[in-house]
Amino acid sequence: MIVAHRQENHELVRERVSAIIGEGNLHRAFEDKDGYCFEIKDSATTFGILEQLKTEPDLSFAYFIDITGADYSTYPDPAPDRFAVIYTLLSPDLGVRIQLTAFLPEENPSIRTAVPLYAGADW
Repeated sequence: MIVAHRQENHELVRERVSAIIGEGNLHRAFEDKDGYCFEIKDSATTFGILEQLKTEPDLSFAYFIDITGADYSTYPDPAPDRFAVIYTLLSPDLGVRIQLTAFLPEENPSIRTAVPLYAGADW
């Protein structure tokens, strides 16, 4: 399936996803060439956020593209915690890709699996 990137939907996505994450939980949001990146502070909220992103009819981030991890210990910009899990999702309806970064504390870097929502996360 080829999905055309639709820049005109970036603002809608920024507003809706930021609202789902919540002002107190959003570390930062920024636009890149393909969509938006959202960084969340509380990794315990990640599964619920992913679930809403997938099931909200006006968003429908139904495609799981990738998952990766990062160690922010040597990054020049301060991060809420040392480790992060980064999810890349696509809304074919909106033609927008997002990345959701969940920061994990160094002393217990664990997070609930996304497999019940996205089978592709099982690797």
